Amino acid sequence: MKKIIYIILIIIFILNCAKISNKGVYSNSISDITIKNDEEYYAILNMSVGDADCLTYFFSNSAISVDERNSYFLAKTNYKTGKNEIIKTLPRPGVKCIYKKGKLLVTEPEDFSYIIDEANNFEMEDHFVHSFSTIFDFNVPDYKGISDDNGFYEYDLINNTITYLKSPPFHIKDAKYNPVDNTVIAYIGASNTADNMAGDIYLIKNDGTGNTLVISGYNAEQLYWEPEGNEILFINLDSIYKINKDGTGLIKIKEHKIELDKYYIKKLYYNCFIYIGKDNKMNFITF
Repeated sequence: MKKIIYIILIIIFILNCAKISNKGVYSNSISDITIKNDEEYYAILNMSVGDADCLTYFFSNSAISVDERNSYFLAKTNYKTGKNEIIKTLPRPGVKCIYKKGKLLVTEPEDFSYIIDEANNFEMEDHFVHSFSTIFDFNVPDYKGISDDNGFYEYDLINNTITYLKSPPFHIKDAKYNPVDNTVIAYIGASNTADNMAGDIYLIKNDGTGNTLVISGYNAEQLYWEPEGNEILFINLDSIYKINKDGTGLIKIKEHKIELDKYYIKKLYYNCFIYIGKDNKMNFITF
C-alpha cells in the first residue's frame, strides 16, 4: 500500500520569497499561469517528491492528501496581497492554461485538453483530443483556439476541424482574440516574409481574410487587448506600449529593465505584466 503523505501548505509566497531549504519533501514547479483579473491568476502546479534542499512553492490554507509520487494542482494567487490557495487536484500534468469568461482551458503534453468551469465548483466540463501542441489563445463560447504547429490556424475544439489563416510554413510569437469580436485576431509575426515580419503586429479575420499590419519595427514579444477591444498592448525588450487597432495613437506606457530571456513564464495583461523564473519567484509590474 502506498504511504499517504499529508502536507500542510504554509504561507511563503510573497513578493521576495519563494525558496525553502529545510525539511522540504516536494520539488515543485509552475507549468503555466493565466491572469484572471486585476488581482488574481490561476496556476498549474506540478509537485514531485524531492530532496530536503529542493526548491519549493507552497500554498497556504490547504491540507492535501497525496498518495502518488507526482501530483498536479490548479491553484489561485492574488498577486497583490500574496494570498494563495489550492483549488483542485488535476488528473495529469498540465502544460498550458488559459482563462476566458469563467472557463479554464488546460492542455496536456499528449494532445489532450479539457475545460474547467469556474462557476460549477471547478468541475471538468468538456474533454478534447486534438492535434496541436501549442495554443496561444482560445475563445468562449465557440471553444476555438489559435495555433501555429503546422501553419497558422484556428482549431475548432468541439468539431475537431482546422481553418488555416496562413499556410505552412508560417509561425507567430503570440496571438489573441479580440475580446468583443471572436472573428478578429491580433498576432505577432515570427518569420521574415512580407506579411509576417518577426516582431510586427497584424490583424487577421478568423477565416484568413483581411490580414493588415498594425505596427512594425518595435520587435514585440507579447500582446494583449484592452477590454473594449479597441486598443492593443504589447511588450518588447525595454518597454510596454499601447496602440489603436488601426495602427494610430502609439503610446509608450512604461519602460522596464526586465531581462525577459531569464523568465520561463511571462504574461502580459491589459494593466500588468507577470513574470516567473526557475526559482518560482513571482514578479509583476502594473501600469
